Amino acid sequence: PNDCWAMDFMADSLCDGRSFRILTRVDGHSRESLATVPRPSFRAQQVVEILHGLIQTRGKPHAIRCDNGPEFPGRVLDQWAYWHDVELDCSRPGKPTENASIEAFDARLRAECLNASWFFSMNDARARLESWRQDDNTARPHSALGHLTPRAFARQAHEARKIAEKLDQLRGQVHLIRCLGLWERIRAGRLQRLPMLHGTDGQWHPDGARAASQEPTNPQCLCSPRERG
Repeated sequence: PNDCWAMDFMADSLCDGRSFRILTRVDGHSRESLATVPRPSFRAQQVVEILHGLIQTRGKPHAIRCDNGPEFPGRVLDQWAYWHDVELDCSRPGKPTENASIEAFDARLRAECLNASWFFSMNDARARLESWRQDDNTARPHSALGHLTPRAFARQAHEARKIAEKLDQLRGQVHLIRCLGLWERIRAGRLQRLPMLHGTDGQWHPDGARAASQEPTNPQCLCSPRERG
């Protein structure tokens, strides 16, 4: 999750005929809907403000997929992506399948919410769209996600990533022990304690391990002060 987002625009109208647009945004991995924001019209600066708000709450993605609509290509969005180190992946004109995840989401939003609702005002549209988004994220399992809801799938993927990071840390710790020759000394009984390889700040501190690998092998040096006395 949070590796690649997809975003697009949709159009609809209120019951009195006034048109408005909807900015949709989806996580490409978990299919979680991140935003369904309606406005009478959108400018590039408003798109950037919504993106900035999402990053404050979720963190930034590595890439964002979008089409070549007038709101997406432009100096304002390009500058924002550059300063936040986010890649903009714009699909080619006439190739909607290059952004298939957001196209599928838009079709479901159109069929289940927009075509089934009369919007009396912009506030009414915001409330209905947000209610549908929350329901889609938390109460509708997807067969492509192992029959989990997008929110549950994202939570599961986050926990799996944390476990994988801890395993990588343990592998690095074992590799460092082997490289410094501590493993053989532990097996031979010449090292009674394992030196601390990382501090309370979570950062690697291999200096202690190097010092331990260079300690004299005299058994008296490995005894406790009470045993020496």
